Amino acid sequence: MLDAKALQLTGRDVDPQQQDSPYANVLLKDRAADVFITYCTNAAAAAKREPSLTWLRIPDGLNVGAVYGIGAATTATAGGTGFVQFVLGDKGRAILERFGFDGP
Repeated sequence: MLDAKALQLTGRDVDPQQQDSPYANVLLKDRAADVFITYCTNAAAAAKREPSLTWLRIPDGLNVGAVYGIGAATTATAGGTGFVQFVLGDKGRAILERFGFDGP
């Protein structure tokens, strides 16, 4: 019922070759929404593609954070367990930090 009533701003396929940001299009060019709450990575990417877009972080006291987990099945291939080890290692953590993820 909500899908029929709501304006769906995200959750659609985006062509990676598309030069403009679908989020910026909906917000700025189409003027379909005045405010949009999204992940910082999406906001930064949209602002990079559309310089007239401004964004800010929600203050920690109001922000709802996500906790992400990673693991491999006991039957995982060497590639699967190796990937988990890479993500948890120094290089993997550095990549995650570069994209705004905080770790333990």
